[in-house]
Amino acid sequence: MFYSIIRFIAVVLYKVLFRIQVFGRENIPSNGGFILAGNHASYLDPPALAVACPRQVYFLAKEELFVGLFGRLITKLHAFPVKGQPGELIALRRAIKELQSGRVLLVFPEGRRTADGEFDRPRPGVGFLAVRAGVPIVPAFIEGSNRALPVHSKFIRPVKIRVYFGRPFFPEAAAELDREELYQKVAARTMEEIGRLKDKAIHGN
Repeated sequence: MFYSIIRFIAVVLYKVLFRIQVFGRENIPSNGGFILAGNHASYLDPPALAVACPRQVYFLAKEELFVGLFGRLITKLHAFPVKGQPGELIALRRAIKELQSGRVLLVFPEGRRTADGEFDRPRPGVGFLAVRAGVPIVPAFIEGSNRALPVHSKFIRPVKIRVYFGRPFFPEAAAELDREELYQKVAARTMEEIGRLKDKAIHGN
C-alpha cells in the first residue's frame, strides 16, 4: 500500500514537472521476475523507471543512503543496501532471491551516472544476476533526465522525459566463454539493446 501511494504521487509529479511519456510498456512481462536495465545519467532515473513500469520495482542502493528518514523511506520502497565489498555478495544473493521470487529488479549496467549523458562501459553485474537467477532482461532508455537534472546540477528543470522499454531477452549461453566473460558479454548485449532504444528515441517512434 505504501509503495502504491508513493508511486501515485511520483506519477503525478512526473506528469506535471516532466510531462513523462512511456513507450513500449507492452514489453513489460505481466508476471515472473526480470531485470529492468536502464541507462543512468541523473538522480531522476530510478523514480522515472518506477513510474513508467506498471509493476513494483526493487533496487539496490549504496549503504550510505540508508540513514534517517530517507533511509526508512527507500527501505519501504523496496531498496536494499550494498554494504561495500564484503556485503556486495550478500546484496547480490538477496537480489537473486528476489528475482527468483518473481520480483522486478532495477539495475543500471553502467553502475554510476554519466556526466554527459553518453553511455559508459557496462559492469558485469547485470550479466551475473541474469545468468544466476535465470531471468530475462528488459532494456530501458530514459531520454531527457540528464537535461532535467544533470550530474553536477542542484536544480531541477521542467524538461520532458521519455522512457522506452524494449523487448525482454534471455542471456545466451556460450560454451567457449568462462563465467566472467559470459557476464560481461550479457552486460554488453544489454547496453546494445539500450542503445537501439536510444536510436529509436532520436529518430522518432
